Amino acid sequence: MKLNLTVEGMHCSSCSMLLKDVVDEIKGVKSAKFDHAEGSAVVEFDDSVVSKEVIVDSITKEGYKVIL
Repeated sequence: MKLNLTVEGMHCSSCSMLLKDVVDEIKGVKSAKFDHAEGSAVVEFDDSVVSKEVIVDSITKEGYKVIL
């Protein structure tokens, strides 16, 4: 499954790399791409292993706002 997100609060490439690392650690996530310039993210994951809510929660716990 592919999840397209708008992520508010990413100001630089370090923000993008931090979130990529956090999301990549979640079991069931196949790939994660964050673009701070666009304020967007695309996460591919196995929805039989992890839910989109878990992915979104992991991003918001880092202090960013997610808009589905």
